[in-house]
Amino acid sequence: MSVLTCERCQQQPASVHLCDVSMPSGEKHERHLCEECALEEGVTIAERGADPVVEGEALPPIVIDRESSRNNVVMVTDEAVVVATRAPDELAALESELQKGAPAETLLSRSGKRFPFEKIVGVVSNERTSELKITCKLALTGKPEFHDFEFSSPQRRDEVLAAMRSQMEPIFRYARTEFTPLRAALAPLVTAAVLAMLTWALRDSARGALPAPNSHGRHAALKELLYRFALWIGPTGVLVIGGIALAIALLWLVAQVREPPIMLTLKRDKRYWKSSLFGEKMRKEPG
Repeated sequence: MSVLTCERCQQQPASVHLCDVSMPSGEKHERHLCEECALEEGVTIAERGADPVVEGEALPPIVIDRESSRNNVVMVTDEAVVVATRAPDELAALESELQKGAPAETLLSRSGKRFPFEKIVGVVSNERTSELKITCKLALTGKPEFHDFEFSSPQRRDEVLAAMRSQMEPIFRYARTEFTPLRAALAPLVTAAVLAMLTWALRDSARGALPAPNSHGRHAALKELLYRFALWIGPTGVLVIGGIALAIALLWLVAQVREPPIMLTLKRDKRYWKSSLFGEKMRKEPG
């Protein structure tokens, strides 16, 4: 097996291997340096056994968001995404343990959330924001469960998304979708229409123009609650509250049209829905 030579000094064997992933293209740029050149370039190295490992670049990827109010720590293994929150003093202790070679997944899973790839339906983020949403499928009910995470900046969110792509592709497919103003306006318009119809119906209920809802059937308790609430606040109250809700929906519409979202998604490829490749190296294309 040939030994790589340091790309900087062209003399010493390369013992530090860096991999940068450009977002949103996902293009990878690899660099191979000796330990001395890596230190001169400001790379922080933690000793793990006999081999130097670059903090935050070694597999599995770990992203530490020190600038966020919650100090999010995200690690992506070849089987799961682990997200933990640490206080500043706890973060320093965590970094010390990692430098000593402690198992990162065990440390983070103690008080963090672990999302196995086989439970993840998709990962979604708006490129214009710093939020990231992970959607999972509950084992017992099969219903989706949503987990939102806020990072200090879109750049930090991109680092997390790049780490996920490096481990989750090709089982998951990455896509960047730019919404047109018309498509961006669809959800606010539908919401406004529903609010308008609901306000009109509740106003008539408050005036006594509509009978009491049936106590049976789907959402009977919710219908009864809305009916009694409308009677309590009266027609004027219904119109005031409905008007405020409509105004919020219209503000949402204006914001969406001015800056249509650019959605970044990681969705599981349909060819792998019944796959059992998780836990193995997920790099084989289906035959």
